[in-house]
Amino acid sequence: VAPPAAGSAAPAAAAADTTELKTALDEVRSSKNATEVQRTCLTTLSKIMQNVEKNPNDVKFKRIKMENAVFQKKIMVAEGGTDAMIAMGWGPDTIDGEDTWVYADDHVAGAGTYRQMIDKRLAELPALPKAAPAAGRGGYMGGAAPAAGGMAGMGGMGGMP
Repeated sequence: VAPPAAGSAAPAAAAADTTELKTALDEVRSSKNATEVQRTCLTTLSKIMQNVEKNPNDVKFKRIKMENAVFQKKIMVAEGGTDAMIAMGWGPDTIDGEDTWVYADDHVAGAGTYRQMIDKRLAELPALPKAAPAAGRGGYMGGAAPAAGGMAGMGGMGGMP
């Protein structure tokens, strides 16, 4: 049996990583999660990966305390949210006595790919309903703009011939 060709292991590992992420994102997008839970989870995951992608050497963007309220409310509540974290290279660790998600340095190169996969799933969600404008709120305080008379806005100059 011939040994695998040089460089063939890396693409296989990358494909496995994206397969795991695809499975986790399918779980996030499942009917187990309300649409807004899906949107919030995917948006937060995308932002996390965007930060890693833009700041690959900054430890601040590669650590998230497990007790972080935003993380708990936006990712942990969604079915598949923590599975997506693990599939992208995040893993649990204890740092200074605190349970923390830490992003593996060997996954930094995939951060952009992971974010694109998340953004694609986010784009599949139905559009947010448009908010109706508040009643009685025009561009002027409390209502509609005053009617413009013949010389309004001209400082009494009456216009130039």
